[in-house]
Amino acid sequence: MTNQTHSICPLCNSLEVKFYLKDKKREYLICNSCELIYVPKSYHLTSVEERSRYVKHDNSIDDPSYLNFLSRIVGPLLSNITNIDSSEGLDFGCGPGPVLKKILEKSNLVLEEYDLYFKNDKELLKRNWDFIVSTEVVEHLIKPGEVLIDLWKIINEKGFLAIMTRLYDGVENFNAWYYKGDPTHICFFSKNTFNYLAQLFNCEIQFFDKDIIILKKK
Repeated sequence: MTNQTHSICPLCNSLEVKFYLKDKKREYLICNSCELIYVPKSYHLTSVEERSRYVKHDNSIDDPSYLNFLSRIVGPLLSNITNIDSSEGLDFGCGPGPVLKKILEKSNLVLEEYDLYFKNDKELLKRNWDFIVSTEVVEHLIKPGEVLIDLWKIINEKGFLAIMTRLYDGVENFNAWYYKGDPTHICFFSKNTFNYLAQLFNCEIQFFDKDIIILKKK
């Protein structure tokens, strides 16, 4: 069992962390401060293993079910953009194919793409953006707190961060939750976890469906 006395929450850096459960493959810890559930480092895949799994994901522009899944974020994005013609956005964690970029082109939105494994142009992380969208990414982050704070810094005033990730709605159901079965999923957020981030960033928060969250600068 992980020595939880030496574990620090990767989102809020709290020491108020405790063992939650262990399944057949991994252990899970939960932070009492922000409610993040996360997997200890000893169970993480290597970067080579992780990239290999991403390549195998059938997340292409030619997959109708994936297109329908991803297209659900378009409405929340458009409802928060004041001037579509002049807004510039970044797809953080875009994956190997330009799926979201192609979807948003139909709404005349300009979207640049960054991905650690497939489009690792660090210069994009030095620019400022009107909005950043990150779909099915935060659950993979080793240091979610550090990454989200860095992204927040490069969002313009009145801009926003749009995130898509499945939220757990009660720890009593977590053990049977399909979403934790992916070995690349190492961080799991609840609504309260995102409310913590909204308080940290002093920003507005919006929830759409069960998996879309927008953090918007005031």
